[in-house]
Amino acid sequence: MQGIDLSKVWMRLMAVILTVSMVTAFIPQGLAAAAEHSGEAISSGYTVQIQESISSNGFTHPGVGLTKQTLENLRTQVLAQKEPWYSYYKGMIASAQASKTVSIKNQSPTDPAKPAASNFNSQGIQSRFISDALLAYTQSIMYFITGDVTYRANAMQAIRIWSQMDPSQYVYYNDAHIHTGIPLNRMVTAAEILRYTSSPAQEWEWTEQDTANFSNNLINPVIESFQHSNNYFMNQHTYPLMGAMAGYIFTDNKDRYNEAVEWFTVNKTANDQGFNGSISRMFRMVDTNDLTGEPVTPHVQHMEMGRDQAHGGGDLTNAAIISRMLLAQGTKVDPVEGTVSDEADAAGPFEFLDDRILATANYFWQFMLGYDTPWTPAAYAISPDGTIRDTYTHLASGYRGRFNTANFWDLYYYYTYVKGVNVAEKAPYYYEAFTKRTPLTFYYGGSLNNNWDNVDGGGDFWLYIPKEAESEGAAYLPKPQTSASLLEVEDRYTRLDNHSETVQEGDISFVRMNATEAGTKIAYLSSGYAASQTFGLKIRTNGTAALDMLGSLWTLPDTKGQWIYITIKGAMGDLAYLTVRGAAGTTVDIDHMNAQAAAQLTPPVFKTGLSDMNVFTYLGTALSLDLSAEDASGTDVITYELQNQPDGSEIDKDTGAFAWQPSQAGISSFVVTASDGVTVTAKKIRVVTAEDRESAVEAAIAPYDPNNVYVSASLAEYKAVHDKTMSVMESASNEEFNQQLAELRQAVEVLELTTPLRADGSIHYSDSVFWSSWGSDVTKMDDLSYDTGGYYGLALGTAPHLYHILDFGPDYKVSAAKFGFQSNIFTDRLANSTVYGSNNGESWTRLTPGVTRMTQEFQTLDVDAAYQNEKYRFIKLEMIQPLPDVLYGVVRNFLELTEFRIYGTRYEIGNKLEAVTMSSAQSVNGKISTGDTVKLNIKAREAIQNVKVRIQGQEAVVSTADHLTWTAEAMMNAGAPTGPVKFTVDYLKSDGTNGDTAFSTTDSSTLFLVDGTTYLDVSKLAKVTASDPQWPGNGLTADQVGYLLFDGDPNTYGDLTNSTGTYTVDFGEGTSVELNEIVLMPRASHPARMNGLLIQGSNDQVNWTNLTKAVASSQANKWLDISSNQLLDHQAYRYFRLYNSTAWSGNLSEVELHGRYTASAEIVASKITSLAVPAKGAASLALPKVPMGYSISVASTAPEGIIGADGAITQPAMDTIVSVVLTVTRDADGSSANTGAIKVIVPGKSAPIKLNVAGLATVIASDNQYVKTGSGLTKEQVGYLLFDGNIATYGDLITGPGSYYTIDLGTNSSISLTQIKLFPRATLANKLNGLVVQGSNDNGSWTNLTNPISGALSNTWTDLRLDKMVDHHAYRYLRLYNGESWNGNVAEVEIYGYYDYDLESKIVSPDGYTQASYYKYMIEMDRIKAASNQSGADKMDILDRLLAARNLLVSLADIYPKIPVTSEMTLASSVSWDGTADAVTNGWRAFDGDTATSPDTKTASGWARVDLGAGNDKVIGSIRFIPRNGNIPRINGAQIQGSNDGTNYDTLFTINGISDLKWYSQVMNSSQTYRYLRYFTPSGYANIGDIEFREKIADRTLLELFIEEAKAVDVDPYTADSVRAFQSALTAAQERLNKPAATQEEIDSAASELRQAQSDLDKQPVLANGAPAKAVLSDNNGYDTGLKDGSYTVTMNLWWGNNGTEFKLYENGELIKKQRLTDNSPEAQIFKTEMTGKANGTYTYTCELTNSFGTTACDPLAVTVSDALPGKPVLSNDNWDGDGSYKLTMNLWWGTNATEYRLYENGQLKDTQALADGTPNAQSAITNISGREPGHYEYEAILVNAAGETKSEKMTVTVKS
Repeated sequence: MQGIDLSKVWMRLMAVILTVSMVTAFIPQGLAAAAEHSGEAISSGYTVQIQESISSNGFTHPGVGLTKQTLENLRTQVLAQKEPWYSYYKGMIASAQASKTVSIKNQSPTDPAKPAASNFNSQGIQSRFISDALLAYTQSIMYFITGDVTYRANAMQAIRIWSQMDPSQYVYYNDAHIHTGIPLNRMVTAAEILRYTSSPAQEWEWTEQDTANFSNNLINPVIESFQHSNNYFMNQHTYPLMGAMAGYIFTDNKDRYNEAVEWFTVNKTANDQGFNGSISRMFRMVDTNDLTGEPVTPHVQHMEMGRDQAHGGGDLTNAAIISRMLLAQGTKVDPVEGTVSDEADAAGPFEFLDDRILATANYFWQFMLGYDTPWTPAAYAISPDGTIRDTYTHLASGYRGRFNTANFWDLYYYYTYVKGVNVAEKAPYYYEAFTKRTPLTFYYGGSLNNNWDNVDGGGDFWLYIPKEAESEGAAYLPKPQTSASLLEVEDRYTRLDNHSETVQEGDISFVRMNATEAGTKIAYLSSGYAASQTFGLKIRTNGTAALDMLGSLWTLPDTKGQWIYITIKGAMGDLAYLTVRGAAGTTVDIDHMNAQAAAQLTPPVFKTGLSDMNVFTYLGTALSLDLSAEDASGTDVITYELQNQPDGSEIDKDTGAFAWQPSQAGISSFVVTASDGVTVTAKKIRVVTAEDRESAVEAAIAPYDPNNVYVSASLAEYKAVHDKTMSVMESASNEEFNQQLAELRQAVEVLELTTPLRADGSIHYSDSVFWSSWGSDVTKMDDLSYDTGGYYGLALGTAPHLYHILDFGPDYKVSAAKFGFQSNIFTDRLANSTVYGSNNGESWTRLTPGVTRMTQEFQTLDVDAAYQNEKYRFIKLEMIQPLPDVLYGVVRNFLELTEFRIYGTRYEIGNKLEAVTMSSAQSVNGKISTGDTVKLNIKAREAIQNVKVRIQGQEAVVSTADHLTWTAEAMMNAGAPTGPVKFTVDYLKSDGTNGDTAFSTTDSSTLFLVDGTTYLDVSKLAKVTASDPQWPGNGLTADQVGYLLFDGDPNTYGDLTNSTGTYTVDFGEGTSVELNEIVLMPRASHPARMNGLLIQGSNDQVNWTNLTKAVASSQANKWLDISSNQLLDHQAYRYFRLYNSTAWSGNLSEVELHGRYTASAEIVASKITSLAVPAKGAASLALPKVPMGYSISVASTAPEGIIGADGAITQPAMDTIVSVVLTVTRDADGSSANTGAIKVIVPGKSAPIKLNVAGLATVIASDNQYVKTGSGLTKEQVGYLLFDGNIATYGDLITGPGSYYTIDLGTNSSISLTQIKLFPRATLANKLNGLVVQGSNDNGSWTNLTNPISGALSNTWTDLRLDKMVDHHAYRYLRLYNGESWNGNVAEVEIYGYYDYDLESKIVSPDGYTQASYYKYMIEMDRIKAASNQSGADKMDILDRLLAARNLLVSLADIYPKIPVTSEMTLASSVSWDGTADAVTNGWRAFDGDTATSPDTKTASGWARVDLGAGNDKVIGSIRFIPRNGNIPRINGAQIQGSNDGTNYDTLFTINGISDLKWYSQVMNSSQTYRYLRYFTPSGYANIGDIEFREKIADRTLLELFIEEAKAVDVDPYTADSVRAFQSALTAAQERLNKPAATQEEIDSAASELRQAQSDLDKQPVLANGAPAKAVLSDNNGYDTGLKDGSYTVTMNLWWGNNGTEFKLYENGELIKKQRLTDNSPEAQIFKTEMTGKANGTYTYTCELTNSFGTTACDPLAVTVSDALPGKPVLSNDNWDGDGSYKLTMNLWWGTNATEYRLYENGQLKDTQALADGTPNAQSAITNISGREPGHYEYEAILVNAAGETKSEKMTVTVKS
């Protein structure tokens, strides 16, 4: 390389890069494939010429990074479709900014040649600049490559618009220097290209005037106003520098350029060399520990990595971007000073300081990839005198692992091809990251991103790939990401030891982790899933292992070499460590992680929960466990397996029932798995087997520590379970005691410490705190981590008094000895803070005399000794006075920290109030007015007394019925203070002591009180105008959006396109308002944006007076009240303005103004133009509220008789429009004025309905759906999108003007419209304008029912009520018609009216449904018809029943079995489009059961086929399918085909109407058998998520139903002949049902014959002529053995008379027997009932005989059982010699026998034997005893039967030797 000018080479190399990157970035992979197939030409035919020049100051033009050589090489490579450029180019053209029809954000809507705004003073303008700069940059690149003048025109137009900015209106705003650098760089680069390239159209040629305007009106003002400073913090230095440097090159400003170069390299004159953002200081050579002063070995360290890695990556990206400009200009610098130099030792930007940028990049990626990385504390704030003000003490973990903002990959190409350096050796970590980088279009957190559009820049690095890279082609291109949900681990992981590797098997690549006992570890990078969710890991193992991931330990089963999913849950973040531990030789293969597992997988869930299971048992007992699981999918079959199980254990593979009898004491661990074939769930079971029951109890309660203090409820539960366990120690059976042990262990595990502690001894309060101002961030405040913390915007209060509160709730208080604090890197955000305690949240005691210091070290504050034992419910951390920051000495007014620790004790206070809730019947969104009543509901844990309640300072009326549930009510009088409603509850406990005062609700219910008498209805009284339209610019206009603040709905909010927008309220000429209260509600999702809001008043809209202080401490969903005494001014004004100087974007949910309104009665009356529609059945009309000092009444109504002069309503028969005139009277002078006539709809007695269009009508459009590619919905399908309840779907037809949708209600059905609501397609609300609703009864002649719609608004329903209807007749057909070019664009339609219908026309035909379901459906239809014929039947109720009956219908598709398909049977029309799968594998993806895979053929016309094999042809009855995720529309138009030769195919069905990602089923109308089944797409690349073919079989459902009904028939009442015929038909039907080859005709015939036989059953003749005679009961209790042992017979005798046909026997009043009897009147009847197993006691029997004439009861019979228990056993032994081996004999000489014998030795069960029951004969059992040590042994025998147990006398055996 000697003798070669490297900067010139680099210029030539950069020319090659530009094209490729732009195309790939935003294309979803499916679209990229489609683009690849399209073969569209890139060049327009015009070749752009570029003129390079060298200015008098030596600048090369074009030369803002991109030079002539760079651009020409780029174009050459892209047009030749060379890699790697071409793939990047495809990514770029996927960007919206690469379209020919781009939108310039700052373009005036009235004059396209002018800017919409010429001032540059806000973030709102900045957002336009960012967008338009990327537009100009992209369009200029596209122009140079393609030669298409459209691109040049777009870029020129954008630049010329921004060249008209007003230099005098540039005002610095917050962070302007940061966010203008990249867009200025991009726009100047675009200008450079356009300035030095040819134009085929004169109007778009660059002129000298363009240069002057662009320089004077944009470049120079941006630099001077925002960017020219060398004292910005870290990368805030390089962002403006890259913009300014681009400007200096464009304007040939040599001096400023040279200055900028030195600022980039060294920046020697920066005030603070700690945060100096130059190469030498940011990418610092560290040789000293700045915290201790100790020297260290010099090493490169990236300073801003001490802040976070997003900024760290940005620093390197910025360095690369700036270096490109230096390279383009051939600039070199002094190797030490960094100044521009031509000396021999001068270095290029990358070579400067010994390749410092590359060294830093290597250091950066070492940490980012997950490797351990050293860090030396280094100063980031150094005063000019060298004083270190603060240091970065450690590497920050924020954004570690994220690739998004790290775009400095051109370093690799520069060093590889320009310098000839082996980057893998010189910078191994950087090289490793390069090989793992994301493609230009990539998924992050499930969202598709295009790096080309990256607002942080760098996505254009590929433009600078040198020509020499042709040799590598596509070898180093990142692998495309084809799925939003599948995270391919092998693409982006780091091996952190030598035990993992990437393995390729066929077309599948995966990570193999070889388990070790210590753990094999990898890191997965840049997933973007920050929130906790479920992930599915597709794994393959050869043994069990443990996976440590996402903060939890997961058991991995042995999958026996099969791929299957497991699911885990947690937050992946940007870097997730995976550690696998297991026995040597165990391998764990990981294919991918599925981020949509929660939606796509239904893993089995063990009923015992997710956690590992601890089981306790003891020797001599059989252990049974229910290890069954549930699966959310109703069709999945779960199978169970044991792995590493103990000998003798087993599990039922179908039920999960586990059984084992341990043979020895100890601990056994094993794994149980539950699999549904797709996902497996593994659970680790740990069984502790004790020697005996007592030892098992001790083992189970081992975690319980009696020295700990537990929460009383959990301790009481534990003690109760423990007491129960001990009480059944001897009596419970083995199974019962095992269950009791499980309950005992559960009680132990849920014991809750009153004071849970962290490792450092501080209270772990985040899991138990009742409420915290940190919200969900409270978990980060005591997690012992320096890297997590609470967001500063959550702090309460107003600067300088900012604070946070912890509320420990009504049941707990804490005392503290000290508090601990950890600052983040901005130490001023914690410094000078202290801690307070309170028990009511209002009165505070300062606990810590000291204040926090300004340090990054962990610090503590001791609590004043006087308060260390005091207990407090509330703890407050408050910043007493904010201090200046360490960076610039500026007071930031932020309270923010990473740790707040409490060293103390939490206590239970014995609170007896279980629940306290607050409500008001008059509440509107939690707000009430004076005069309303507040109600407290109090529920006590025990009886309490003397309850006293004060609400808002007023005594409440308290009542109770039981001293447990209390109610307190108070009406808010005029003197009640407005604002949040406060209360106190005092009471006495049952022991007479005072309970702690309650100050807050337990369910967070709140109320907010306002003075309702002074409320001003702004929506009626004033005009509200915003400064800007609703965000993002295509929603509500500036005249509309402001009313969202006054609509009474906190769910709506203002959101403007200008970050510093305003709202102006004009009460109108002749009106003034003196405010006395203002009530505000912030936007729920951004409450902090309301902070800084001012309310101002004016009478001329020029001079504004502040009426309030700036709002502070806004909280989500909480009203903020500014009362009269808080107002700064009490003058009357016409205009009021909501103003905020911060970037609030007008984010405000609700505003209420209260005050004194002054105007004439005429003005007030003119404001009233509408009335609220009364509710159905309302007694009177609700008159609108008028301001205080005015009254309103009804003047007249028409028609008369519906609304009276007093407002009373007489309900009309139907909804009726009434015209109302109101009178407004001014109370002060009695003057009055009438309103205009106001139409109001009064609901009638008969209510209209919302028409279920999808269920009751057919909808046909005038044309098919419009789609860009593939087949859309047909005209018979597309119309239903308007009625699917989803505003995200919409109609969009091929034709524009005159297109329509016709709704046919069916024969003899009609509707009289009362209302129709229409929701526009998002962003195209104007398309709705001109639409009319029409009606017809012949579908030929149409009548307009409405006037054409006008003024349709985005995201807003257009509601046409009855008063807007111009025709009220009933019509069968409705039509939505528009003569304008609307293309049917409407999202949702709702139709209301009086609907009439013909019942018969609504009955569904049987086609496609099972016979049984249709049979049931028609039975229901008969019931409905009968109901409809009843007098006064409600037709709408009948209609609901008609629609509900359809749920009875079952599709034939549900009974057809799936045809098994294996991979060997499949084939696709080609290999996959990316060439990674052969045709067989590609075809298998349609049938593999994995919805995440899909065939993707090389051509749009493609197919996937199944060959069932010779002789295996099938009739297809139905299909089940799901579209491909990400390419759903491609399935529309697909054809299901069959063939018997594999060449000629019949089309059986065409798929259409698919718009959602879900499973669909379709019945096929075919009787032909086929060997070959094919899924064919004319234009969809064979894309499908999965498809199942199902075989058509005979429908046996009706026969099955008839058989079940026949089995249930009681044949006793029928004649023998008819019964024989019936049973013969039943037998034949069952045989036919079980005949596999039975045809449909045979099945139907059997069903018909069975039904006929059942209907032919004949009733037996009735012989009785009256009610049955009286029967007599008797028994034989004790007759057989002399023992009344509970076994006997109860006999019923009817000696003579009328027989019964039914007998019922009752025992102690409960029916125990029912029997049919034969009528043989007047002969005798007898029936016997056997009784067994009755316990001792007396049983009373009664009976009833019933026939068709009535029922006769018998007299009671009492039976006494006294001998049910076993007789008493007698023990004896033969231990005559006392040697320890002897025989024990149990004898029962006579009596009731036992079924089980148990022998106890010293209270412990030693023997159990089953016995045969031979009552009353003798029983005996023998137990052999051996090996007894000398001593005394006590024995007891127990005999057990169903009635209970009997014990023997205890016998003692003495062993002597």
